[in-house]
Amino acid sequence: MWATAAIPVVGSLGTVALVISGGRRQMLIGLVLMIATLGAMALQTGAASTTRRRQLRASRENYRRELDRVRNDLVAVDSTNHGLNIVVGTAVHEPEFTTYDDDPRADAVCVAARDRFLQTYATLPDARHLLDLATTRSIRADRAHARAIILEAAESLPPDVLGIRIHTDDHAAWQWIALLPHHDAAGTHRLLVVDGHPAPNVQPPTTVVEVVPATTAAYEPLRCGPAEAAVRARQLAAAPLRTASASAAWTVTLGMGEEGPVHLDLREAADGGVGPHGLLVGATGSGKSELLRQVLSELIATHPAEELHLALIDFKGGAAFAMFEGLPHVAAYVTNLAESWATRRLREALEGELVRRQSSLAAAGASSVREHPLPRLLIVIDEFTELLATDPAMSELFSRVGRLGRSLGIHLLLSTQRLEEGRLHGLEAHLSYRIALRTFSATESRLAIGSPLAAELPRRPGSGLLAASGALQPFQAPDPATKVPSAPRVEVVSLCTSATEDLTVLEARVRSAAGAPAPHLWLPPLNAPPVLADLPVGGRMHATIGIVDRPRDQRIDALNLDLTGAGGHVAVVGGPRTGKSTALRTLAAALRRSTPDVRLLALDLTGGLAGALPAERIATAQTPERVDRLLRHLRRRCETGASPPIVLLIDSWSAIRDNYRWMDSLHQIAERGLAADIHLAVATHRWSDLRPAVRDLFGSRIELRLGDPLESEVNRHLAAGVPRKPGHGLIAPGFAIQLALDSGV
Repeated sequence: MWATAAIPVVGSLGTVALVISGGRRQMLIGLVLMIATLGAMALQTGAASTTRRRQLRASRENYRRELDRVRNDLVAVDSTNHGLNIVVGTAVHEPEFTTYDDDPRADAVCVAARDRFLQTYATLPDARHLLDLATTRSIRADRAHARAIILEAAESLPPDVLGIRIHTDDHAAWQWIALLPHHDAAGTHRLLVVDGHPAPNVQPPTTVVEVVPATTAAYEPLRCGPAEAAVRARQLAAAPLRTASASAAWTVTLGMGEEGPVHLDLREAADGGVGPHGLLVGATGSGKSELLRQVLSELIATHPAEELHLALIDFKGGAAFAMFEGLPHVAAYVTNLAESWATRRLREALEGELVRRQSSLAAAGASSVREHPLPRLLIVIDEFTELLATDPAMSELFSRVGRLGRSLGIHLLLSTQRLEEGRLHGLEAHLSYRIALRTFSATESRLAIGSPLAAELPRRPGSGLLAASGALQPFQAPDPATKVPSAPRVEVVSLCTSATEDLTVLEARVRSAAGAPAPHLWLPPLNAPPVLADLPVGGRMHATIGIVDRPRDQRIDALNLDLTGAGGHVAVVGGPRTGKSTALRTLAAALRRSTPDVRLLALDLTGGLAGALPAERIATAQTPERVDRLLRHLRRRCETGASPPIVLLIDSWSAIRDNYRWMDSLHQIAERGLAADIHLAVATHRWSDLRPAVRDLFGSRIELRLGDPLESEVNRHLAAGVPRKPGHGLIAPGFAIQLALDSGV
């Protein structure tokens, strides 16, 4: 700044020198110019000094306001309850502040103000000591302490959130509990008071208050006498019945903002929220998975499984939702959708859920969940853009959910690392809130929240922006990787001594999940082949040979072939090593189970049926005379009728299609056999191996994986997605199947 100010001075002095050299009159002019220049320099220096003082005062004022904000936050933390927190006493609290090494350029006044603040608030005497019932299994306290805890909980939480029960032989001492509206209420969390009996070993969502002899507490506990307890209980009984706030029930905390916590209300705008559908975008390392887990954990902790169902879908098969697997809320836990058949299965399952909810409302004569309550379903999809790239048809499903979700009680939260132009496929209109953590580029930030600011967020995980109704709200989500010595833990608390289990609050919230399990929206995909003995036995001439996947109907059925009518002939078609011979062996075993007197014969031209039947009932290519006798016998039986029924297994049809004599006999048997209770079960490589006239006679058809999906008689598109595993295939109209194995065949 001084160098800049000196430039006009140097120039002016040069001018003065030139003037002086020109005579006395010029010297006078030069002196005037020099005085004017020095005056200008003094004025400029004074203005700069004034500006610096003004900036310093503003900086100090801003810092004082920041200290006031932190001070107010400390007071707010001590005066506000959240969730299932209750006050059990007072104690000296020592807040932890993040401090930094002093910068030698820092203003001394600000440094002094900081030091005074830290010294003043190093300890908070008489701070409220809170206990989170959601993460506390057991409390040990004397009677005065126990009464205070029970009444504090009853005054803080409504009966639909907290139910209170008593187990004691001294009923006179605790009769005031019966006055509470919480007594025997069906709250989502239960408080069990035990006096004079051993405390039971309970699991969340239950907290036990075990009454013990009076002792000295580690902090100053609340106390309440019998008379005061009775008065407060009567006051609660006379007060209007409270219920949990509807807005709070569906509101989750994303993190801390400039003016306090930043909340996300998942209800729709008509109810005062910003839902029901939203988008979350965050680059690698931005804390996206941690934020998803935080949101889910908070919802799980505040809702029983009868109210909230979750469909958790992780395209990449990572561990984003692993901690929630097996919880009663989880109706679908889906990972690793890289295969096209898996994404199709997911699409059908979600479409089936839409239909099921529409049917439930129609049966109740209602048009929406406002008129007929249904459990809310939150569908969370991580890396949804990759899912759309694998199965573009999913975009239409998402649009349907966007249109119908409000009336059907379905919420959609789509999450991704990267967002490119056109990837939303028209979903923008349905996404009423958007969350952006740090993005890879300003372009992605604009696509997500309409502003480039997300690309400029700090690299600290959890730094984000919420775009809902109104301006962008910055927030900082809790960092799960930060180790804080005073971090809350799940406690088994004694007011005399305390022991701490090694569980974080997030883990404890998940463990405390309660309620009857949600109906399965997603069943495990067909993987390990079923065992024939575990399948039901069909009726006479019915063969249960595997299982059928029906994801749209949210069930897996037995694959039952009815050979009593038009489906009396069976065709099994598939490429090499797809399980055709095994299918015939399983069919034979299933028929023996359902129809003990059935007569099984075999024409084995590949060796795949060796050992499936007694040797005298099997004709092979090496015994052509036996093949001739077998076919003559069956043609005669077509004339006279068969009793008991006969089933001829042929492996494979393609091996004999060039033998015209045998083929003509088989065509006659196929045309006339069913009337005589003679059935064919053939295996072949492709449908074209069967002449069209003969093919139409096979009413029971099983299509395993084909060498060329375009030859499929069921569905060419679905045939391309059949897994490359023996026994997997399709049946009309497009259901996936898996054939059973039988060790006895």
